[in-house]
Amino acid sequence: MKIVQLKLITGRGIECGLGIVLLLAGFTKIADLEFFWRALEGAHVFSESRARAIILLLPPLEVYLGFALLLNFERKLTTMLSTGLCACFVTYNLLVAMKGGVAHCGCFGTLNEPIFDDPLIQSIIILAMPVSAMILDRNAGGQLKDLDRS
Repeated sequence: MKIVQLKLITGRGIECGLGIVLLLAGFTKIADLEFFWRALEGAHVFSESRARAIILLLPPLEVYLGFALLLNFERKLTTMLSTGLCACFVTYNLLVAMKGGVAHCGCFGTLNEPIFDDPLIQSIIILAMPVSAMILDRNAGGQLKDLDRS
């Protein structure tokens, strides 16, 4: 197997992994919106109107991006949007940390047992997923065209 193929397969695997993470996050939020609301409201980062907008828009966006990543739909655009979303998660955690708190945002609903004590570390690792997938694809010359449906 050529190194280019290995990079492409690894990048695609990372995209699928992120797709599963986003689907899990979106569906668990949808299943228990009240839990997500309490977690988001308790951080005191957003006004009530912005928090409501986030609660209405974020879960469907996560589900859409998750399915799009798994189904390889508009791969490059979806990976870039996922990167932006993950960067927002890191920013949110930084804002909470600057206020002296720890963000237990209800990211995975009632399954929200963080892997790490600091959710910022978890968010940075999740951000590294789409970034590394884009780097692998770029280093392979963007040759995933045969898998692209766009």
